[in-house]
Amino acid sequence: MKRIINKPLAWLAACATLFSFTEIGGESYTISLNDKVLVKQHVWRDATIPSFTLDGSAANDQLTINYNECGQIGKKRTIALKDDSQVSLKEWRMGDGIADMKINVKEIIAVQNKSKNSLQLVYSSFEVSKGRVLASLKKNDSIASKQ
Repeated sequence: MKRIINKPLAWLAACATLFSFTEIGGESYTISLNDKVLVKQHVWRDATIPSFTLDGSAANDQLTINYNECGQIGKKRTIALKDDSQVSLKEWRMGDGIADMKINVKEIIAVQNKSKNSLQLVYSSFEVSKGRVLASLKKNDSIASKQ
């Protein structure tokens, strides 16, 4: 009798141990600048919002955002730059079926130069209609002088 009980319990313990090291499902995203990863994060209820500056970036650099919605690519996706009041200052619509969403850094810097505050990079899609703040873009006054 002990053998019958021990075997399933051993399998259950092994499975629980293996699955505790993996992150199954959920949403995740990566933000890269010219293939250099700046942010890699899973979306959690209490996750902190990462921030970065684009100082040292050239006008022809590209920011690439890859947002994974539970293993799927969303439909009707947009990336927006929003101010502290959640007003959209610039929005990019992305094609369906293409995983990597690319934005020219010069477009972001142009918006930053007109804004007095930090901006938020916000993802939304048909499935994530309320939007998700991906990162805060801190303003660096030396950027304007480099462009």
